[in-house]
Amino acid sequence: MKKVLSSLAIASLVTAGIGGQVASAATQNTVGTEVQKSNSKINALSTSVQSQNDEEIFGHYMTFQLGEKYKKLAPVIKNGTFMIPIKTFFTYIESPDYKWDNNLKKLTVTADDKKIEVKVGDKFSTLNGKKKKLDTPLQNINGHIYVPIRFLSEDLGAKVKWSQSEKKVTVIFREFQDIENYYINNKGELGPKISAHLAELRLEQGVKEGRELVHSYVTRNLIDGTGYMTTIHYGKHRTNENIYDIVTEITTDVDKHNTKFTDGRYYIEINNFATMKNKEDMAFTFKEGDTKEFKDRQEILTYTTNKLLDDIGSTQNDE
Repeated sequence: MKKVLSSLAIASLVTAGIGGQVASAATQNTVGTEVQKSNSKINALSTSVQSQNDEEIFGHYMTFQLGEKYKKLAPVIKNGTFMIPIKTFFTYIESPDYKWDNNLKKLTVTADDKKIEVKVGDKFSTLNGKKKKLDTPLQNINGHIYVPIRFLSEDLGAKVKWSQSEKKVTVIFREFQDIENYYINNKGELGPKISAHLAELRLEQGVKEGRELVHSYVTRNLIDGTGYMTTIHYGKHRTNENIYDIVTEITTDVDKHNTKFTDGRYYIEINNFATMKNKEDMAFTFKEGDTKEFKDRQEILTYTTNKLLDDIGSTQNDE
């Protein structure tokens, strides 16, 4: 007996809202707003392929600009070095723990396997016990301790960009890694890796042929090494009367080496926006919840829509 996502299954999912939420234009006046918000998974699929490294969209960096104030304090440039108050740095940059010893005028920062120590006025710092020369030492400016932002950011593992024209520093503390795109057939067989450009060009062609596009990437915290993997499956499923877009997203925490995947969550969305003839025919539903445990990345990549729906009890028996 084979499990399949049948026409009856899709119809029942849309009608029942797969235990989550369902909307139809005939019964809900606010459907336009709700659909626009919730349909972000489908919209984000193509845009994420195009702009995967645009940190501003995903909020993975912080900028500090000369002349602007952050928590009422402004950055300064001393001896050609861009500096900000230590409290400002640790307010906006995630992950590191820090301790300020007012008696010794000493800053200690720890994150993952890194320990940074530096004193006001010293021309060197230590990273895990090894001395490093500083172009500009920590300084007390109007009662606030200022730190060179490039030194501290890069020692923690973050990346720093400087815009001379804007007098602006950008600290990137998360980035996308291990970005992969595939097609997978309805048997769960993964094809060869394809480029993001090719995935975008052949998205519609692939799903019309009964395949799912798989788009996967790891969002890595550069400071403490933590990360989470996002894997999106996008495909079309046909019934007698409609073609439904179905998007599933699996997100799991992942260790530094991409070998342990924990705390998995799924999100599934079904709609017929592309083929509905009028607003009265609109159907939309989504649901989210915890996933099963995955042994490796390959298992997540090949976790098709049918497999997910089977696990949450939404497939039908094909006699």
